[in-house]
Amino acid sequence: MIETSRRWAMICVAGLGAACMGISTFFVIDSPPPTALAEGVYVSRCCGSITFEADRLVMGGRSVPYRLTTDNGGLAAVPSFYVGVSDGTRLVVDPSRNAMKMRFDRKDAPVRSVLVRDADASRTFLFSRRTADRALLRPASIPASAAIVRSERTIAASIED
Repeated sequence: MIETSRRWAMICVAGLGAACMGISTFFVIDSPPPTALAEGVYVSRCCGSITFEADRLVMGGRSVPYRLTTDNGGLAAVPSFYVGVSDGTRLVVDPSRNAMKMRFDRKDAPVRSVLVRDADASRTFLFSRRTADRALLRPASIPASAAIVRSERTIAASIED
């Protein structure tokens, strides 16, 4: 009788321990990357500029909430709705369309560029972070246009959705 009680007590303790571990695993949520990684002004020759603030994208007088996320493709901004390039000449915001990820060149600081896709996701456009010292964006021996083309190809090759 005592042996049976002990056995049931051990089963209950083991079950309770397993339940606690399962519940704690369920409630442990990865925190999103800090928005400070992305904050800044990003410019493109084609389309103007995008400003990443603490929780908003600002472009052409429009403001769109966003969140940062990481996945196998790296660091990405996910706007609340579609932000992209139209006709290769301007940024557009369309609340009626689904959001598309905007990929950064790095998972950690300092982020130097972000890629924005066009409406049909067939082309990507490089937006480079504006810094006080523009020379930091490219090696001195490489012309700016060559550095942008090389960076755009490298980043575009790593994009996965």
